[in-house]
Amino acid sequence: YGGAQTSEDYLNVLVGSAFGTPMGALAVDISQAQTNLKAGSSQGQSLRLSYSKNILSTGSNFSVGAYRFSSRGYLDFASAMQLLDAEQAGLDTSTLSRPRSRLSFTADQRVGERGRIWFTGFTQNYWNQPGQDIQYQMGYTTQIGRVSLGFNLSRSRSGLAEMQTTELFTVSMPIGFGS
Repeated sequence: YGGAQTSEDYLNVLVGSAFGTPMGALAVDISQAQTNLKAGSSQGQSLRLSYSKNILSTGSNFSVGAYRFSSRGYLDFASAMQLLDAEQAGLDTSTLSRPRSRLSFTADQRVGERGRIWFTGFTQNYWNQPGQDIQYQMGYTTQIGRVSLGFNLSRSRSGLAEMQTTELFTVSMPIGFGS
């Protein structure tokens, strides 16, 4: 597979390969990005490895190791646009984060006929910032008739900040009374 993302001062080209095995699906891709800044061009590469497995008989699904490593000059689209905007505004661009590596994990499990429990998490560090971002969430969703219920517990930290906890309970139902 492959693709490209482009803007006035940005170009990112990606190529990769994915294949299924009896043990799960594996993928590897590499992208090359170039951002044209006032001080010159920032360019770099990002390598991503991932593994996924879906076990239909148990209703389990997980993805481990969506691991990404980026060289110092690599900027994804959002980071590049943020940097270009800061440059245009005359702000100090050295304080903007440049991601280095990221490891993520996702798992979900069917519970009964209509329920699902899930867990996601990631950790990320930066070339030019101390500490690391950490976030993990777990939740449960179910449906009773036409009403959907959900509970989500999240813990997160950015850089060297303190961990924060967020709890969320949701109820969703149609308002109309027709079919």
